[in-house]
Amino acid sequence: HDHPEVAYVLYARAHPARWRWLYGVEYDVAYSGNFSNFVRAHATARPDTDLLAYQVGWREPGCWHWTRMSAEAKRYVRDATAALYGPLVRYSNRLLLHLGRSYDRGLVGYCEVIQASLCNATPWCTLANFSHERVAPTYEFAPTMTFATFEALAPLLPERAFHPVKPTSSKESKVQ
Repeated sequence: HDHPEVAYVLYARAHPARWRWLYGVEYDVAYSGNFSNFVRAHATARPDTDLLAYQVGWREPGCWHWTRMSAEAKRYVRDATAALYGPLVRYSNRLLLHLGRSYDRGLVGYCEVIQASLCNATPWCTLANFSHERVAPTYEFAPTMTFATFEALAPLLPERAFHPVKPTSSKESKVQ
């Protein structure tokens, strides 16, 4: 699995004080409205949260992903193992800088586990879920949602994040 947050860490290091939050959005997330409304809603409701995602949760040591951490990371997080679902994530400036320093020290692991676990194990770091009013009930769709399905559902569920929305056939993926 890739580590999209590494690009965000590098941005944070290059521009350490120019921003408060950085959003990571995967290519197959669609929003049924103006995404700035999503950002404003969470800026108001959760202004001090360092890590916002969908399905942020705590896990018992020994889950499938526990072994996909370095020994140093396992020692650091101990009983604070957490995970998130990462198609849409908001990071604070200080969390990304902390992740970078932690990765430099060898505290590494599966991306959807190590980010949440390092935050959960760090006393000043806070983590929470995005508002359920802003995430469509189809966000976890096991089958891929086509663009046509998204366009049909978007008016019924305004101002919501949908995932996964992408082409499901070669015909649909052709640029017109």
